[in-house]
Amino acid sequence: MGIPDEGRKRPPVRPATVLMYVGVALLAVGVAVLVWAAFAYYGSYVR
Repeated sequence: MGIPDEGRKRPPVRPATVLMYVGVALLAVGVAVLVWAAFAYYGSYVR
């Protein structure tokens, strides 16, 4: 107990990869919101 397992150390998380994932997630959310807004506007315009 208390002995760190040196063989299974995780590689450190680099901030660049975290920023990349955050950017991709924000981009996906933005695209989804834009598509939803376009469909809502189109639907209200057609009716």
